[in-house]
Amino acid sequence: QHSMGSAASEIEALRKEKAELERLVLAKDRQLQAVQSVDPSMGDAPALQLGAQAIQLFHDSLQRKQNEMALGKENQELRAEVDRLSAKLDELEAANAERRSEVKELTTSLAAKMQKIFELEAEAEAVQHDQRQASREAAAQLEQLRGDLSAWQRDC
Repeated sequence: QHSMGSAASEIEALRKEKAELERLVLAKDRQLQAVQSVDPSMGDAPALQLGAQAIQLFHDSLQRKQNEMALGKENQELRAEVDRLSAKLDELEAANAERRSEVKELTTSLAAKMQKIFELEAEAEAVQHDQRQASREAAAQLEQLRGDLSAWQRDC
């Protein structure tokens, strides 16, 4: 991620340099046009006009520099905000990974407890079945003994 950040900052620096060069070429083109538009045979008027154009170019240049400074400051603030948000994202991703690990542990524990419950329920059902079977066998044996007792009492 660090190399991507340095590549992004290098790209941004190259873009700024390109924009500055384009601005300088544009300014030089304006100056050249202004000089070429002066007709030396007209006396002082073109020189005054050229001076006025130079003052306007200077004023435009100052205005552009002020705008660039303001945009540079805004760009720095936005980069700081991006860095802050990136750090927050990293922090949240780490917390999320920790929570997922906890959920996985709890799910594993819950599954083991549910398995134990199923085993205990099956064991309890088997014990109840055995008790019912023993009760039926005891009732049948009691009935048999009663029959034997009745027969013995008749025989005596």
